[in-house]
Amino acid sequence: MNIFYDSDFELEEELLQKMEEGAVICVDQEGIDPERVEISLTLVDAEEIQQLNCDYRNVDSVTDVLSFPQYDDLNDLPEEGEI
Repeated sequence: MNIFYDSDFELEEELLQKMEEGAVICVDQEGIDPERVEISLTLVDAEEIQQLNCDYRNVDSVTDVLSFPQYDDLNDLPEEGEI
């Protein structure tokens, strides 16, 4: 599994490890091989996530998480290659 993150915040190695463990659990629950998975994270402050929430969901408030799936349906996953 490849996890890429873009952040102005310094992250401790322990937190990065916990995020990867959580991601592995999620893809395992969906029956997906973790070796095929790429996850990109962007960590932002409250002001930026409020703007993103407004832009993408038309909700002008702060939220904890916004997620943008590459595939809307697990049936659309390619048989091979990274997802």
